[in-house]
Amino acid sequence: MAAGHNFSQWTGRGVKVAIIDSGIDPQHPRLGRVKGGVEFAVNNRGKVIRGTAVAGIIHRIAPAAELYSVRVFDESLRADGRALLAGLRWAIEFDMDVVNLSLGTTDPAIATEMQALCQEAAKERVVLVAAAHNEGIDSFPAALPEVIGVQGADEVRGPYGYYYRADQAVECAARGDLQRVCWADRREIMQRGNSFAAPHIAGIVALLREVQPQAPLAAVRAALAANALEEDSAVRGGEAAEVS
Repeated sequence: MAAGHNFSQWTGRGVKVAIIDSGIDPQHPRLGRVKGGVEFAVNNRGKVIRGTAVAGIIHRIAPAAELYSVRVFDESLRADGRALLAGLRWAIEFDMDVVNLSLGTTDPAIATEMQALCQEAAKERVVLVAAAHNEGIDSFPAALPEVIGVQGADEVRGPYGYYYRADQAVECAARGDLQRVCWADRREIMQRGNSFAAPHIAGIVALLREVQPQAPLAAVRAALAANALEEDSAVRGGEAAEVS
């Protein structure tokens, strides 16, 4: 993967993207068909919320990518860590190309098992993209070396813009400022934060995987570094959901 990619030439066609979150509303007019998925947690009302926003951002960048919903959160954006682990296992087992996790945990009880799953994902060439903790502290999986970590930036130029910092555990900064996103009940609302920065990078990775479907994590990272914007100071925290 060389520098200077024209991302607008690609659509993510044939790339399988799993969204581990609160579910995707397949009826939202801004989304294409949800290819499939699984539920490890369901709320009382069966309503999907934030996962739809994440899917909408990915769909804007990689409109032909195949979206898979891996539901682990309830309506209050709470999830047991075991549900997150189950979602990761599912993504690996079903050969996803890219996995977006706009979430994280600081629970040491699942850290070892989570890292083992992330190592397995890297071995199987499943690229994991995760949002950083909203308070800037280390959280899993964003801080793990097998995962592309993302935090929000206030100002990012262009639809494919992002920053890349190879010397930091959370290596990417993407658009995390106030932006219009898809939401429940076929609506669109304004939201900001790390949770909505991560899918920008997941969408870019989907474009890269269209060109080189078997690219290992190191090659994806090299391509991200080569095509990033020139670094500036417009980086901020955000609101990534936390797994208990």
